[in-house]
Formats: sequence, structure tokens, C-alpha cells
Amino acid sequence: MSHIGRKFLAPALLVAGLIFSVGCTPRDAVDEATAAGKSVQDFPETRADVYRAMDGGIALTPEEIMGRNTWMLWTGGNEAFWDYLAGNAYGLIDFLKVVDSRQRPERFGTLGLINEPGYRQATAPDEFGLYLDQPVSPEPDGTNLAVDGKATGVIGFRLFPNPNFDAAARQRWDAKRYYTDPKYYQDPKLVRPYRVGMSCALCHVAFHPLRPAADVEAPGWENLSGTIGNQYLQTRGVFGADLKPSDFLYHVLGAAHPGTVETSIIATDNNNNPNIINSIYNVAARLGIATEEQMGPAAVQLPPGGERRRVPHVLVDGADSIGVAGALDRVYVNIGMFGEEWVRCHNPIIGMRRQKPFSIANARKNSVFWRATEERTPNLAAYLIKASGPMPLRDAPGGQNYLTTDQAVLDRGRIVFAEKCMTCHSSKMPPTKADEIQFVNWAREEVMKPDFLDHNYLSNDQRYPITLLQTNASRALQDNATRGKIWEEFSSEDYKQTPSIGEIEVYDPFAKRDYRFKVPGGGPGFYRVPTLVAIWAAAPFLHNNSLGEYNADPSVEGRLRAFDDAIDKMFYPEKRRGLASIVRTSEKSWFVVAAPYLPYAVEGIAGRVARPITTMPWLLPLLVLLVGFGFVALGRRRRGILRFLALVIGGLVVLVALALVPINFFIAGKLGDLRIGPLPKGMPINLLADMNPEAPPGDAIDAIWKMTKACRRIEKENLSDEEATRVFEAEAAPALLKVTKSPDWVEDRGHLFAVPLSDEDKHALKEYLKTF
Repeated sequence: MSHIGRKFLAPALLVAGLIFSVGCTPRDAVDEATAAGKSVQDFPETRADVYRAMDGGIALTPEEIMGRNTWMLWTGGNEAFWDYLAGNAYGLIDFLKVVDSRQRPERFGTLGLINEPGYRQATAPDEFGLYLDQPVSPEPDGTNLAVDGKATGVIGFRLFPNPNFDAAARQRWDAKRYYTDPKYYQDPKLVRPYRVGMSCALCHVAFHPLRPAADVEAPGWENLSGTIGNQYLQTRGVFGADLKPSDFLYHVLGAAHPGTVETSIIATDNNNNPNIINSIYNVAARLGIATEEQMGPAAVQLPPGGERRRVPHVLVDGADSIGVAGALDRVYVNIGMFGEEWVRCHNPIIGMRRQKPFSIANARKNSVFWRATEERTPNLAAYLIKASGPMPLRDAPGGQNYLTTDQAVLDRGRIVFAEKCMTCHSSKMPPTKADEIQFVNWAREEVMKPDFLDHNYLSNDQRYPITLLQTNASRALQDNATRGKIWEEFSSEDYKQTPSIGEIEVYDPFAKRDYRFKVPGGGPGFYRVPTLVAIWAAAPFLHNNSLGEYNADPSVEGRLRAFDDAIDKMFYPEKRRGLASIVRTSEKSWFVVAAPYLPYAVEGIAGRVARPITTMPWLLPLLVLLVGFGFVALGRRRRGILRFLALVIGGLVVLVALALVPINFFIAGKLGDLRIGPLPKGMPINLLADMNPEAPPGDAIDAIWKMTKACRRIEKENLSDEEATRVFEAEAAPALLKVTKSPDWVEDRGHLFAVPLSDEDKHALKEYLKTF
């Protein structure tokens, strides 16, 4: 090679190698507490009985009080994680806006959030121009501000000062623009004055069925339960406050029925599967029927220890199967504890990058918050056991008026329950193994005992295949706990070795026909049996809250109206929505990644190797240009075919360099938003939301190409909604359906076990269920 060629080419390659190797250099992750030199002792449990009127005023031991305080207050340092997402979640998440005090008068109605008693709406902004609820009393509330943060006025959200809000950030801060100007609040580098952390109370505290509030926007602590689960939480309002209907993600978040959460949306499994927020009842009885399973090497180190242990199936699909302590620790990670490590294991929200398992050993070594959470777990478990008693309708105000006085009907309902339901929905079982006839005979006798419902979890806590249940499969196909995925260490070996259940029948809304879909093995394909305790207060039904009408009314009358509607649809499938329950976009939309977030999206998918491109978009074109000049210079020194080849190659490389300029500057967020669409009104949301990144590359490329082509035609020809739907379904939908991860979109199907009963038996069973 000539001196001139080396002059251009060698330095270019050397600089490229150095820069890109720096971009790939990994660093060990530690949490903020570890980095600050803190220890577990710096995060003591709060001992004051702050919430004594909750949970029916139940008497708690000092340990149980500390456990409830952990449930209500402890964020495990996740305020750092949620602050990170405020700048790196593509504009989806900003809890500081969710707790805006101006929303207090309608928080429950619009967001499904519970206003914290003892607080009121702010009458003026604070020193930073933000509207935050104010305490009614100036007296301290007994919490530890250094550990628990301050109350936001929204149960489950805690407020912390932002340590990064320095003098420069303060000077740049503009509250008016923060509330109104997307160019300002979408800046990933914006530093907010506060961080907002999340405790378990956000999803699990809601109105006590036996002590309804006179005003749902102004409850007292006596009106609240820590274990019933928030059946009213509105995912889109909480996690997508700034989204508009023209944004496809607006429709994705809106697909979650009230009271459900897509727990795999952050560590995404690219499978849209929102599921019900668990109610927690009769925990002691539940632990008594826990299944013995084989632990992996990491889980062995967690309480109660041992390679084989009895574990409850905590998650809806039964994947969280290593014991109570491990399950609770995993929940805290899933809401942001040790987020410094967690985000390295997956690409939040968008996914499209291979996951790696979150390491329990790394967490124990490098996270003070993890170790502090482990120390709190025994007291937290003790609280949940004590507070998880049943809530029978007879004890609710006026509840007796809704119960039958016809003893014959009630007794018939008991027998129907014994014959049709008790195999799955009872934690009381025969003392010895029984065949079907023996079991039914035993059940008929057992259900008539006056203490049958006492300490009965009303579930056997077993996992059953969706081939039997025939309910919507989306959550059962969630695979984050399978081998090699994010939660591998939090599922048992028995779970990960589960063979495929085979094929299920699903509906193709484009071809308008049923077809067979093979369920992958290794864990997916099952639902655990839900409890029926207080079922009168728990409607809508099924794992996704899709069966029955949601009425947002937590009064006794409102709960019974919801129960009546849901149980009728359970017993009479013809009353269900059926195909109409497929969730679709309500208007034309685009998948949008705003320009400021594009670098983070690219780095999330490609990894740190993309950092030089996103931070120095001119660099790669320059290096390629230098290489091109090197070939040109080399060609000018040669003759014949070598000259020709070198000049051609050099010219092509120069053209590539020029082409890379707009591409790289677009990736760096300098040339506008990424917009994919328009996606037609009425498109099934999960057609795109469930796109499988592990699909065969050829199929994936074909699906993306056909979708892009259809969208271009829709936009170019300015097609009407009807025409756009027709074109998209004909040209793009079949290819997209081929690469979907979860093709089962009919939400309210299945669980047909009571359908063959006579009308009289259905009525009797319904009356008996109300007594739970």
C-alpha cells in the first residue's frame, strides 16, 4: 500500500477501533447506596404505627407493624430508577406529573389512584413551581424522611429530593415549560427537582369492601385495605400521562383493563399481557398447600433454604416459584430496586435485545437496597399473613340484604360447588388420595360443614394448562422466567423443565377462522388457580379483568352489580363480548419515538457499541470517508486493473460515507422523530405489540417490509379509515401475524366449567359464591 493510502486508512481504522472498544467497555454496577458508602443499618424499618386504622383496625405486633410500613413506604431506592426512566422511557413515564395536586379531586375517577388521607390539594405551587399535595396537619406523621421519603398525597408514591438537582439544573428549571412544552420535558437530560419512588401500596392498597368510603376521592385510613389489590388502577394514566391518541403506545397502555398491570412492560417480553393485580387472602392456608419444587443454584441461597422446598405460585402464570422471600425480592426489583443492574440485563420497554438473567448473587454483593429488603421480608410476610383475612359479604354494611334466606337454595349451591368447583377452588382436601368418585363424596360432606370456609384459601394453588382452561393465553405465554431470560433465577427448575402443553386453538381476525398455535415449552402455557375469597367484591373476572363490566364503584351495591354481571357472563358465554373483546386502536395512530429519545432506543437495541454513533454522528462517516480516500489514493498510485478496482472501491466507500451522514444524524436525534405509520383505526393492538424479536429473520424482515409498504400506501393515497383497514389487513396483517409471539386476542373466552349446569343450579351456585 502506498504512503498516501496508509496516511488515510491506517489512522482511520486505529481511531475507529479505539473509540468503538471504549464504547463497549463494561462496568460493574452498584446501587446508589453502595456507591455512597452506606450500609443496611442506614435504612432502618419504620416502627411507628402510622396506618393503625387500616385493614379493619386489626391489632398488629411490632414486627407486623414494621412489615406494613415496608408495604406502604419502602421503595428500595427505586426512585433513582423511575427518575432514569423519566428521561429514558421515550416520554412514557413521569410520575412527578402523575402526582400533580391539581388532579386530586378526580384522581380516583381518572387514574384509579387512591388519595392519601391526611392530605389536601395544594392551593399554590411550591418553590419549584410544582403542585404537590399538602398535609392537613403540620405534625410529623411518624415516617423516616431519610428512608421513606415524603408522602405525595397518592398512596404508593413517595417523594425524594433529587441529588442531581444542582445549581445548574436549578437555573435551567422552568416549571411552566415542564407542564406544557414537549421540547422541554422530553429532553432526556432534564433534571427534575424531585424523584418519585414506588412502594407496593400503589398496586395493592384500595378500598376495603367491608368499610366503604363515603367519598372515593377523600377516604379515611379506615376505608382502606392493604391486601385487596387496586382493582381500579388505570395503566395509561399512570404510565403514559403525556401520550395522545395519535401515538400507538397510547392504545397499547389503554388495552390494560382497570385493575390490571402489564408487569412485563419494563423488562419486556414483547408480549402485551396485562394481568390482574393480586388480592392477598388467607396466606397461612395458602402456604399450607404450597407445592414442593426443585430450586436452581441461585434460589437455594434464599429463605427458607434447601434444594427442594414448598413454594406458593405467586404470579398469575405461576412462574414466580422459589418461595415467598424470593418472590417479594423479585417484585422490588421489578419496580426498580437495583435498577443500575436490572437495566443492563434487558432493554427496557422496547426490548428487541437478548435478555440476560438478573443475578441474585450480584444483587446480594452490590446492592445495599437488596440486602435491606431481604432483612425486611420476614416482617413483611408476617404482616401479609395477619392482614389477609377474608371479607365476607355478610359483614359489609347492608350485606345481609344481598344474601339469600332460602336455605334450600344455599344448600344446593354448596353441593354444586362441591361437584363442579371444589377440585380446584379449595385448599381443604381429602386426608388421603382419592379417585373422582371418592373425592366428590368427600366434597359433598365437607362443603356442608359450618367451618368449611374458615381458613380456606378457596384455591389449590396449582397450575393448569390453557388447553384445559381455554381462557385467553397471552399471560400464560409470558416467558421472562424461562431459561436464559431476565427472571430465570426466580423460577424453579420444575417450572423451567415443563414440556410444551401442545397446541391451542386461536382466532385469526383477518382470515376469520380458527387455527392451531404451538405453545413453547420450558414453563409457559399455564395459569394458577385464583382464590375465590371475597369473589363478590372482585369483579370483573378472569386473569385480565375482561369478563364483566367495569363500573368504578367500590360501594357494596356497586361491587354486587359488577359481580352479577360478571358471574352471569361466566355461566352464560353467549352474553360475553367474544370477538368484540379483541382490543383495537380507536383511531389512526403512529408508533413514535421522539427525536431526543432516538439515541437511547438505538443504544438499547444495539448496546454500548452504538454510543460513538449516537454521541458523535459525524465520526463514522468521517472514518469511512478517510478509508475511501485511502483507496482512491492507492488507486492513483497503481496501473491497470488494480487502479480501476481501487478507484471504484474508493468511490463507492465515499458514497457510503455520504449516505451515512443523514442516517447517523437521524439516529442521533438531530433530524426529527421516528414515525412508523399511519396504523389504521381498528387494527388489533397486539398485532404490533406482540411482535416476536426471536422470529425467523426472513419472516421478520418480510413483516416489517410489508407493514412499511402498506403504511406508505395509506398515507400517500390518503385512504379513509375503512380503506386503510382493508389495505393493511390484506397487505401487512398476514405477515405480521406470522411473527406474533401471542396470537390469542379474544380476551373474555374460556372457563366454561359451569356452563352445562341447569339454570336452577347456576342460580344456587351464584348465591353460595356470594357468601365467600
